[in-house]
Amino acid sequence: MLNDKHWLGDVIAGAGFGILSTELAYWLFPKIDNLLRGKNKVKTSLSSTMVMPFYQNKIVGIGLVKTF
Repeated sequence: MLNDKHWLGDVIAGAGFGILSTELAYWLFPKIDNLLRGKNKVKTSLSSTMVMPFYQNKIVGIGLVKTF
């Protein structure tokens, strides 16, 4: 808004989208975690897995990070 690049409605819509997507992630995470790891999950600090989608330069992909 400072450099006349966005209108107030753009900023409010972006903030709303960010807040709603964060709330959706917090709501979905336990459900997906139970689905993938099951009810008898064992938490260890030695290993972890992270899956992350990405979009860069018109390329869509998914990354997987696994630590042992």
